[in-house]
Amino acid sequence: MENLEIKTQTDKNGAVTVTLSGSLDIYAMAKLDATFNNLLGKKQYKIAIDLSGVDYLGSACAGVFIKAYGVIAENNGKIVLINPQPNVRDVFDLLGISKVFSVVTGNKKLCLPHTSISFWDLLHSSENIHG
Repeated sequence: MENLEIKTQTDKNGAVTVTLSGSLDIYAMAKLDATFNNLLGKKQYKIAIDLSGVDYLGSACAGVFIKAYGVIAENNGKIVLINPQPNVRDVFDLLGISKVFSVVTGNKKLCLPHTSISFWDLLHSSENIHG
């Protein structure tokens, strides 16, 4: 049974924050894939994904991130992964995903959605930031 909650918010510069909570397992794969397909269909290629509420990441959903990354990279966009739980980060590390995506962890101001530093700034940077 799927228990994934997905919220999206677009900032004034067009960057999208996707907040995920629950388990990213096989049951959540279709919902996650549909969310990315919707965003990419709207040509939204600057995406921050808040993973602080995700308690599990299965390989099927990791594949959805990889698929989205391919489209985003082709369009000079960027995905930033925000605050993955340690067990979720371990899956990203094991699969090599954290070597490709920017990953921000900890209490850095960049992680906080209501600060003067926007994800837009991070999404436009040419660096990968790893916590």
